[in-house]
Amino acid sequence: MAKMYLMCGCSGSGKTTFAKKFAEENGLKYLGVDEFYAKVNGDERLHVNSFDVWIEYFKAIHEAEINNIDCIVDTNAITRTHRQQFIDWFPTFEHHMIYIDADPSLRKRNNMSRRRQVPDSAMDRMTEQLEIPCATYESKEWKSIMFVKNNNNNFAEPYMMKGN
Repeated sequence: MAKMYLMCGCSGSGKTTFAKKFAEENGLKYLGVDEFYAKVNGDERLHVNSFDVWIEYFKAIHEAEINNIDCIVDTNAITRTHRQQFIDWFPTFEHHMIYIDADPSLRKRNNMSRRRQVPDSAMDRMTEQLEIPCATYESKEWKSIMFVKNNNNNFAEPYMMKGN
């Protein structure tokens, strides 16, 4: 059974940096939604045609699932509902979650240094909507839930909340 690691957290928290390194160190296929904005729109900074982007993104995840390829899926997934959708839509994976946390001021600073900046209003909305993973409330189908703290762009060693 292939493994899917869902990388979640607010924009600017360091998800992509951590996910790419984690993918390389663990032999995983990296699937980041920004790459699909670039594929569909010709530039990752253009956040248009979202429906088409997400269709292509989900096709790539499904392709990894049916070809039994371990992958890391890099997207915000800031609510339990969003995270549960990945279990529901891709049921044959062994599901793992990595939540990355960073102080809001660090997230905003990181956002300002990116090619594609998320508007401040969207960053604030994410902070308000964020549901930090909790083993009590997350689906029992998560094989593991790992937490990573980004301390000023230095990643603390992941620690397990649930799983092996």
